[in-house]
Amino acid sequence: MSYPDALRGVSSEDVLAELDTLFATEVVPEQVAAILIEPVQGDGGFLPAPVEFMQALRALTERHGIVLIADEIQTGFGRTGKMFGFEHSHIQPDLVTVAKSLGGGLPISGVVGRTEMMQAPAPVASAAPMAAAR
Repeated sequence: MSYPDALRGVSSEDVLAELDTLFATEVVPEQVAAILIEPVQGDGGFLPAPVEFMQALRALTERHGIVLIADEIQTGFGRTGKMFGFEHSHIQPDLVTVAKSLGGGLPISGVVGRTEMMQAPAPVASAAPMAAAR
């Protein structure tokens, strides 16, 4: 999928049309479990998604019962001027992935989200290996 990028001539409408085409030709929306998006694309040049795009994407996922996941691994914890990048769009994703700034240098990541989603799976725990003392 494309990412909205005015400098490269890719509008929000272009990307939403691409998604509509995908739903019409490749997969019906009812078979899509989730859409994952970086509110600020990291590897593409730190491009913030336009507000209208994020709001339209949220509306589309709600309309079709698709989980919206905001990937905040690079942008979370105040790196965009707000706690999370998605907050600039005034939307609420279903799940948010976090890492990097979460651990302050430790290899840790997490997923946070709506209560009903977070309570659905069984509890899981993990541990980071600690270097052996010499």
